[in-house]
Amino acid sequence: MPMPLPFPVTRLAIGLAVAFACGSAFAQAPELMLTPARDAAPETIAEDYLRQSAAARGLADSDLEYRHQESSYVTRHNGVSHQFFQQYVDGLPVYKAIAQVNVLPDGRVLSASSAFEVNVQARTSAREPALTAAQMLTRVAAHFGIDRFNLPLPERAPTGR
Repeated sequence: MPMPLPFPVTRLAIGLAVAFACGSAFAQAPELMLTPARDAAPETIAEDYLRQSAAARGLADSDLEYRHQESSYVTRHNGVSHQFFQQYVDGLPVYKAIAQVNVLPDGRVLSASSAFEVNVQARTSAREPALTAAQMLTRVAAHFGIDRFNLPLPERAPTGR
């Protein structure tokens, strides 16, 4: 007796079957794309889409500090450009906060996903470190059971500048 598949797996299998059956007709259906065709660089199209769709994703302007990632690439067999963006706060990357926008060769946005954090500026912790470097090293040594840990200390306290 065959084992029944869970509903999400069944939906995925049906979706893949439809996509393969439709072939290139799927990519030609304008009503299925997120944006109309546009003549611009894929990075520009992707960045514009991120900004235009930010409100729908619950993101404020302050959440849109990001950098284009060098890991972006173009798939050879279909020419789809996969653009990746890393979210930042005050110049520091936000852990696992990546957005991806997939752009067709004719400039239409095929799909997009975002793990950007909402209201990230207000949710960040203190801007100053809670521990000094010496305190951090001492805690790491204690965590790993290092009994004798000689830590070189500065002759005078740093001023922070």
